Order: sequence, then structure tokens, then C-alpha cells
Amino acid sequence: MTTLDLAWGKEKIQVSLPDAWKVIGQMQPALVEAAADAVEEVQRSLAEPVGMPRLAELAAPGMRVVVVMDDVSRPTPVAKIFPVVLAELARAGVTLEQITVVPALGLHRGMNVEEISGRLGRSLDGLRWENPDCDDPQKLANLGITSRGSPVVVNKTVAEADLIISIGCIEPHIIASFGGGYKNLFPGVAGRAMIANNHSLNCTPETFNMVGQPVEKNPMRLDLEEAGSMLKGKVFIINAVLNSALQVVRVVAG
Repeated sequence: MTTLDLAWGKEKIQVSLPDAWKVIGQMQPALVEAAADAVEEVQRSLAEPVGMPRLAELAAPGMRVVVVMDDVSRPTPVAKIFPVVLAELARAGVTLEQITVVPALGLHRGMNVEEISGRLGRSLDGLRWENPDCDDPQKLANLGITSRGSPVVVNKTVAEADLIISIGCIEPHIIASFGGGYKNLFPGVAGRAMIANNHSLNCTPETFNMVGQPVEKNPMRLDLEEAGSMLKGKVFIINAVLNSALQVVRVVAG
């Protein structure tokens, strides 16, 4: 009997195949060359943002700054990105006391102190942080309703921020076309009603398999983009593009 080792998160599982089956090969994604230095690539990206001024120009002393990072279910190398973000904010005179870190949980479980600090690559001393709660009305703000009927209910700390910095990655997504951008916020820090209605837009045979499809033809993506435009604060994204070995190929910001 032939057995195959398949990746399952950080573990591997063995799958046994019938004796009559013949394994002719295992298909793997082509390995795109990684950036020579991931941190330098982050620094380059923040120095050359797309369509927006640098963070050091957007931020200012006294501003309420929120950093939304994707959670432990995603491969984003947040620990390589966050220190560069702090350095950029420091140039603008932003202190640690002005910054709150909020993980983009969606409907996932909350993260603990060790997971947050491990993901950031530093101690949480001096930093505020909180887990969003998609079901707690006391922690949510209602910004209205999108044209597709999604109630734009979002974490209150994010909704009240002057500057929102979203750290995530761009990867194929079965119904959103691609991850990245506003998707880290919706559903990441949204209420359950927003998440449910937004996802339901693509739960049809015509819209379910949207991997790599143009966002202009994707109702779910257009809906969450509309929700993002309803936020009061400026939104600045920092998104990593990874290869199949989860190495940084490029970082985009703006």
C-alpha cells in the first residue's frame, strides 16, 4: 500500500492509497524567487506607497492609530512588518500609547497574549491590544448598510480610529477572488451579521468559485470594498505576497 504525506497546517497527515492505484507524481506550485531580504522589502514598500503619502506623513501626534493584523490562521510574516511600521510611525511623533493592535479574527477564536506578542515579534509592554468580538454589541459600531444589504457593523476601536493600518497578505480566495486590502477588516473585525450577509452574496453556483476572478465581477468583494469606504479613518494597507514556501516575494503598501 502506498502512503502519502500531506501538509495539514503545521502538521502532516498520512493518506493510504489502494494497492491498485499508481502514483505518477505530486504536483506542487512553482517556487517563485523570494526577496533577498524580507525586512528590506517591507522598508522599500513603506518608502514607496501606492496612491497615498507615507505613513510618516499620514500619522501625527495625538491620533488614534489602530493596527489590524491577520490572525494565526494566516501565513503573513507580521513580525517582520510590525517593527518597520512602528519605526515609520515614530518618525511622525506617534507614541506607543496611541496605538492599539486588533487581530482580524472574523469568526475565529480570540488570540492570547503569547500569540499576539509572538505574531508581532515583540513584547506587548506599552501597547494596547484587544480581541474583537463579532457578537458583542458593546464592542461594535454600526456605520450603515451597503447597497447589497450588508449591515456595516465593525469593531468600535477600529471604527473610531483616525488611522487604520492593515497588515495582511494577498493570496487566492475561493469566494473573495483574493485576500488582502479591505478583506482584512471585513470580515476580520466585523460583526456576525455583516460577515453572514457579505459571504452569502457568493454562496451561489455562479459566484462560489471566484479564485483569481476580476473583483469587478465579484459581488462579495465589491460589497466589502463598499463597507471599507464607510470607515471614518484613513486606511493604509501593508500586504505581503508569498511564494509556495511562504517566503516574502514582494510587499505592497498604500
